[in-house]
Amino acid sequence: MAPTKKLTARARQAMETRQRIVAAAVRIFSDTTYDDVAVGDIAKAAGVAHGLLFHYFGSKRGIYLEAMRGAAEQLAAAFVFQPDLPPVEQLRQAMASHLRYLADNPGLAKRLVLGGRGADPEAWEVFEAARWRAVEATAELFGVDAGRPA
Repeated sequence: MAPTKKLTARARQAMETRQRIVAAAVRIFSDTTYDDVAVGDIAKAAGVAHGLLFHYFGSKRGIYLEAMRGAAEQLAAAFVFQPDLPPVEQLRQAMASHLRYLADNPGLAKRLVLGGRGADPEAWEVFEAARWRAVEATAELFGVDAGRPA
């Protein structure tokens, strides 16, 4: 295995800037419909120059899709099993954590419910894939084959 390469100060700053842009985009797209979001609003919220969003993401849709991936990752991270607990309690804790995340991010929760399949198909697929990972993990926890239609 190759040794881990240390990031230069410039690369670390670029990574942090990109993460700040994605976090701002998640907040804004969670509270505002896609059509009503201006790229300048995201840049302002992230504290970066307008053109930097295009540098990192290419377009408004590019930042939107990255924001949706980031939101799906956060949502998935909130649905985690604690192996030291009995299976039913693991599920209870994971669901409670998941619902707390949605309660703390009501705009995102609303977008997920109202956006549905009519939303951007690629963005919908990001959340659908995350949902299926949670379903499969839950099925595995209880010894059920998630692939069986029954």
